Amino acid sequence: MASIETLEKVMVQQLRSEYNSQAKHDFMFGVFAISLGIAAVLSTGWYLFFGPALMDLWSPMHLFLIQSINSIPAPETNDKLYEILLEQGYVSVVQIKELSEMAHQEVQDLLINQ
Repeated sequence: MASIETLEKVMVQQLRSEYNSQAKHDFMFGVFAISLGIAAVLSTGWYLFFGPALMDLWSPMHLFLIQSINSIPAPETNDKLYEILLEQGYVSVVQIKELSEMAHQEVQDLLINQ
C-alpha cells in the first residue's frame, strides 16, 4: 500500500499542475483580450485617418451609395426631384402632383387590401 506521505506528494503534484494549467489559461486569455482591444483601437484609428482617402479611390461605389440614399422618397427630396424633372422637361408641375396623388392613392389602396 502507498504511504500517506506518497499520497500527499501525489495530491500536491496534481494540485500544482492544475494551478499551472489554470495560470497558463488565464495568461493566454488576458493576452488575447488585450490584443483584441489593441486591434480595435488601431483599426478605428486607421479607418478615421485613411477612410476619407479611400472614398476617393472607390468613387463609383461612393457615388452609387449617395444616389441610392438620395433616391429614398422623403419630403425634402421630392422637391429636388420635381426640380430635376422640370429642368429636363419630362412633366409639368400639374402632372407631377397628379402622379404623386395617384401613387399615394395606390399605396392607400394596397394598405386597405392587406
